[in-house]
Amino acid sequence: MNLLDLARSALADRAAGEPEPERLTTAAEPAPVVADPAVKRRRARAFALLAEHPNWRRVVVAEAGEPVIIGIAIRDVGYGEIVIPAKRYDVPALIALLDEYGQLQTVH
Repeated sequence: MNLLDLARSALADRAAGEPEPERLTTAAEPAPVVADPAVKRRRARAFALLAEHPNWRRVVVAEAGEPVIIGIAIRDVGYGEIVIPAKRYDVPALIALLDEYGQLQTVH
């Protein structure tokens, strides 16, 4: 199963009555208390990129390692992360998914 399959599965679960995930905070709202400095760093980087590029709506920041951590910031919506085992991380599938669901600016 690749990232696109995982996303489709999550959408199917939501359509089947799974509860909506908790709403993300926005840059304008106070950030939740995050103890992990790596999460703070990735979140700050993503929002800094949005601030530098006012015409961008979304930013994707991928951090290699085991596991791969993908941070997604959406202007006026919030920030969230996806954690994927490195052996299942498929860059072309991620880009295809992002292209399918909207225009994004990606950063690796």
